[in-house]
Amino acid sequence: MYKLMIIISALFVLFDQLIKRIISISFSFGEEREIIGDFFRLTYTRNDGAAFGILGGHTLLLILVGVFAIGFIYFSFIKGKVLTKFEIVVFSILFGGILGNLIDRALLGYVIDYLSFNIFGYHFPTFNLADIGIVLSTMFILFLTVKEELECRKLKSKKM
Repeated sequence: MYKLMIIISALFVLFDQLIKRIISISFSFGEEREIIGDFFRLTYTRNDGAAFGILGGHTLLLILVGVFAIGFIYFSFIKGKVLTKFEIVVFSILFGGILGNLIDRALLGYVIDYLSFNIFGYHFPTFNLADIGIVLSTMFILFLTVKEELECRKLKSKKM
């Protein structure tokens, strides 16, 4: 199980870092390229904070939070448990996303973002592949946790 998690996480980090490297080489800082009209653009930005720029300039704190998150997730959700293949993939992508952004913060002092969307006139904050991995895998983990809790409650109510 752990070997597969390491491979999936490493591949996710590799792909994330490769895209970020291509963006940083191919774009000038702040440069935008229209992909789908005004809806989707590639934009080279740097974020020295967390989501939406929260805690901007607190790189060391964000690195520590990322390291803590990996440990917390491992000890709370993985260690000593038998995971399904789907859960292995989900947790691997979560770790890969956290590590991808941690690498940026540790080496550059900021995270490279490049995906920019304008949805119904709202310019959504620019993000990257690692962010997508973190958000989607967290949503799946929350869904699985709620589903498991509901199943446990259902079993308990049948026993009464």
